[in-house]
Amino acid sequence: MISVLVLLAGYFLVKESLMGPTEMPELSPVVHDSLNLQSAAPAESQKKHTDSLSPLVRLPAGAQSPAEHKRETAPRMPDSGSVMLVSSPGVKVNVDSLFIGELPLQRPLRLGAGPHTIVFTHPVFEPVVRLVRVAPGKLLTVSADFLAQAAYLRCTSVPWAEISVDDQYRDTTPLDRPIVLTAGKHRLRFHHPAFRDSVWDVSLAPRETLRVSVTFKP
Repeated sequence: MISVLVLLAGYFLVKESLMGPTEMPELSPVVHDSLNLQSAAPAESQKKHTDSLSPLVRLPAGAQSPAEHKRETAPRMPDSGSVMLVSSPGVKVNVDSLFIGELPLQRPLRLGAGPHTIVFTHPVFEPVVRLVRVAPGKLLTVSADFLAQAAYLRCTSVPWAEISVDDQYRDTTPLDRPIVLTAGKHRLRFHHPAFRDSVWDVSLAPRETLRVSVTFKP
């Protein structure tokens, strides 16, 4: 009986030495590490992907994207031009019914590109109207030569008289200078309180000087 037990014990010892320990190795750390690696890999990949996109998605405050920078640095077509207004001193200018000022101006006038109406006015002459078109980024000179259409009226009277042209008082004789008018037709009136008015219809050509003399009689 004892020999049988010894044989059985020897059998199990030899079997255990051949097969190794029967306990399962502790795999949980390895499994946990592998799981941690698997879960960390997408996070690391996501971080790299996010970092690669971060210059396009997250910009510092005040920074511009490459598309915005390219769009801003590209040359822009100007939407306005400059107009130099030239005429006699004291001439007033309106542009599109807006009063601009009295000439001469200190600098050219900036106007939006496109058509405009410029009106030069002088207290003596008829207004000069110019229809212009302003080109983007260009300088345009617009002038009004009132003297080119001027005519002159020299009046004398005995005795003195108030001179009106087109029902507007102009001066009183004797005159030390001619009356300047716009060439064309005008009505001339000599007035003295003691006499009947003397009325003349006259027509003057540009740069013409017309002399009119009146002697009042009782």
